[in-house]
Amino acid sequence: MGSPDEPKVLVEHFFRQQWTMAIAGLAAQFGPARLDDIESAVSGAMVKAVERWAISGVPDNPGGWIYQIARNILRDGMRRQQTQATNERHVVDALYAEADRNEPVSSDPLNDDVLKLMFVCCDPGISLRDGIVLTLRVVCGLGFEEIASGLCMASEAVRKSLFRCKQDLAKRGIPLDLPPPGELGERLGDVLQIVYLVFNAGYYATGGKSLIRDDLCREAERLMHLLQHSQFASDGRVWALSALLAFQASRLSARVDPSGRLLLLSEQDRGEWDRESIDRGFSYLRRSMAQSQGSQYHLEAAIAACHASADCYQATDWQRILGYYDALLEMTGSPVVRLNRAVAVMELRGAADALPVLGEIEGDPHFRHSFLLPSVMAECHRRLGNQVQATAYWAKAVALAPNRVAAEFLTERMDS
Repeated sequence: MGSPDEPKVLVEHFFRQQWTMAIAGLAAQFGPARLDDIESAVSGAMVKAVERWAISGVPDNPGGWIYQIARNILRDGMRRQQTQATNERHVVDALYAEADRNEPVSSDPLNDDVLKLMFVCCDPGISLRDGIVLTLRVVCGLGFEEIASGLCMASEAVRKSLFRCKQDLAKRGIPLDLPPPGELGERLGDVLQIVYLVFNAGYYATGGKSLIRDDLCREAERLMHLLQHSQFASDGRVWALSALLAFQASRLSARVDPSGRLLLLSEQDRGEWDRESIDRGFSYLRRSMAQSQGSQYHLEAAIAACHASADCYQATDWQRILGYYDALLEMTGSPVVRLNRAVAVMELRGAADALPVLGEIEGDPHFRHSFLLPSVMAECHRRLGNQVQATAYWAKAVALAPNRVAAEFLTERMDS
């Protein structure tokens, strides 16, 4: 048994790491139609952990404890639902027996409960946006505001999307199982996009008191490791996204100072970057180029490689980066790519050239709920000496900040 002083730290850890495994495991046993009940059961198990571990200490297998308690809560709820129709008790017993038979036993990486749930959420019958929302909620345990911030959506739109997706899963009775082998490849692109968003949710955390959720970044890397050793090992997108995540992860420890303040790329101590992670990134990138035509992830990994190979911020090859963004914009048409390209223009050619580029983006509804565009506009006006406009944009960015730490950082920039 552990110390009674450990529960608060460990419960937070489980909400971020064991939440995923518990929900995915229970969904594998009882089916996605019961996702609402499963989430309630896992939440109830977490509450019991707070209550009991504070008195008795943390058990030797806390993850197993959480899972078993959640499973018991779920089963008790199923029994209560049947008390009004006792003649159907055999149905519940059959469900229990089926759940026991469905315990995951295969070592196949695609039978990983979390990865399997991602492929299920990418069912062609579910819209991509709804599947992403469901996965970010179930896989990441993110709140509605956090998902809304990450996807540049209104919080109410996220709620409706999640409700619609769960209704569809329940109505259609989509089985929690891998689709036929011939359909797996059709879903890989959507799964990669979700892994990409999971990593970003950690790299640019919007909830809580921190700007980084290292656990989400590591979970995304774990999922990519599984895909690297799956039937998709020959798909260049898998290695390109792995390269991108490795490059980005190399900077995790350097992105904040000891007080928790965010450090811009230009402020980071590159000596703190993880060289092993960078080396993996280059290795993955080389492998990706040998196996397929280019993709969004190839271009983004190439941009990250430019940053990783620069000895200092001033040595960054912005000309090459701008070229990659031009290609990426042509490929995706993404508003976020347009914004990042404008930043590259500002670094390469100056704020005066960047301002009209930003002006073309300003009315894009994609950024209606995001602090990103106003913060870049503020920096552009600051460099041009337009203090009044800069302050106004900083204030707008602060108002849209996803958490207190981000708001404090933006306020500091506004006051500097």
